[in-house]
Amino acid sequence: MDDKIRALFQDNDLARISDQIIGLLRNAISLKTRPVESKTGAPIGASKIGGLPDLPSSIRWPKWQEQPIPFLAQIRLSDIAQLDEANELPHSGMLYFFFTEEAFAAAYPLIRESWHVIYDDSASSDLQRSSILPEIDKVYPECTLEFSSRLTLPPFESLYLEKLGLSYLAFEQDAPPEPRKEADAYMELWKQLDNLYANQAPRHQLLGHPCQIQNDLLWECEHNTGKTNDTTDWRLLFQIDSDDDVHMRWGDCGMLYSYIPQQALITRDFEQTHLIMQCC
Repeated sequence: MDDKIRALFQDNDLARISDQIIGLLRNAISLKTRPVESKTGAPIGASKIGGLPDLPSSIRWPKWQEQPIPFLAQIRLSDIAQLDEANELPHSGMLYFFFTEEAFAAAYPLIRESWHVIYDDSASSDLQRSSILPEIDKVYPECTLEFSSRLTLPPFESLYLEKLGLSYLAFEQDAPPEPRKEADAYMELWKQLDNLYANQAPRHQLLGHPCQIQNDLLWECEHNTGKTNDTTDWRLLFQIDSDDDVHMRWGDCGMLYSYIPQQALITRDFEQTHLIMQCC
């Protein structure tokens, strides 16, 4: 941990839990989009959001209700290997994300078949740019990606903070003075850490703690899936923000969050990913 980050944790109002909060720091990988201006598009196999996926012959475009599911993104995992300090992801192959907005009209929580996360370790020479099929009703504009690393803390409403005795109720105006002092100090710490990396919208992100908009996402994972072994076992895999460059808007300027149980992440079982949408 460098000196700038260490200095953020010197607030005496957090002395009771400062060591535990430091233990909650989690590395994240930020993604910045850059629109593709070339008529030929991004190179085959490049990391990108939008456009058409580069798939090996062994993988078919996933469908929901007989319709191809719109392609969101592909991450060439060698691009992020040096930034994945905890080695949470594979460092070769490709990770693909598909989701259809039609699912919003069907039900919430979202129907499981409306999204797919696919991991493939085929050689890059086996990849081919998918064709535009007549039945595909949405192709997002293509943007290549730039990656950077940053540290993140849990959002204000989080089971991680509940376990430290920092209940979300402490953030309310009429909370007792001492819990409220800790809450205010934590909110300031969270903001300063975010500002240290000049983290601005759109906030696309792999791993780390989320940029949460509404309720505790860990609780939502447990509530939606019924998996109750340990709620904090869920890990953020991918966060996709609303982004004008790729014509993505999730509800009212919201975000999509792909979560995965930690053991499934370790075993590369990406079929266990759970998708949540939050918006303002």
